[in-house]
Amino acid sequence: MHFRQDGGAEHWTRYFGDKTFYSKQWDQDGTLYEQVNITTLAFDVDASNDKLSLKLKQVYTLGVPVGWLFKPKVVAEESEVDEKFSVNVEVHLPLFGLLVKYHGWLEKV
Repeated sequence: MHFRQDGGAEHWTRYFGDKTFYSKQWDQDGTLYEQVNITTLAFDVDASNDKLSLKLKQVYTLGVPVGWLFKPKVVAEESEVDEKFSVNVEVHLPLFGLLVKYHGWLEKV
């Protein structure tokens, strides 16, 4: 994983084997936004109980809010243990089920 700051945004690049996943994140009025291609996700952030949790508020495609049928349920949590970051992400789509799931550790190198 690699990220860089550019103004008020962070550009994240995640590597899964030979696949690359790119997103842009920024904070606006207390909401965390993450843009992936033409889709933007809006999250509430809860930083309590020694972990960071993201709760999906809304999904926009080309700036238009999507309806419940296309709004995924997202579980995204991060915590730090012994200078390593534990990451747990699950994304489920209504009617389709599990779309993506990953868990792992990030270590600063």
